[in-house]
Amino acid sequence: IDSDYGSVTGEGPYPQGSTVSFSLSPTTTLGSSGVRQVFISWDSNSPGGYTGSENPAEAVIYNDIVEVALWKTQYYLTVIGDIGGSVTSSGWFDAGSDVTISATPNSGFTFSSWVSSDLGAYSGVNSIYTVTLNGPITERPVFLDVADPI
Repeated sequence: IDSDYGSVTGEGPYPQGSTVSFSLSPTTTLGSSGVRQVFISWDSNSPGGYTGSENPAEAVIYNDIVEVALWKTQYYLTVIGDIGGSVTSSGWFDAGSDVTISATPNSGFTFSSWVSSDLGAYSGVNSIYTVTLNGPITERPVFLDVADPI
């Protein structure tokens, strides 16, 4: 059983024709800040091997079997709210996915810009924008009080 993350159970020699259960835990592992790995499925090219997303899973032993755990990387998008308006929720998203962020000003405020210094983040004046997550990012909207001259 091959897995880049987590701990596997079920490895070992078994008599031919046996049905063997194997598993992986945990199915989500945290890496560096804002990065995690999520178990997707098992893959096997071996006769009797199991391919699918069940965990635990079973395979029938006809010969040596190799099961490989497949994982995906996710990044955390942090969207910091502000008293001047509402924003889209923060959350985990698959690496490379496009995520739309939006900022809506409260009454008496106007949206000014998004501010971020993170690689791949958006800094600009569009209140709705789609970012591509190639790493964890933090976005912060700037709302201006319309009654407060700049």
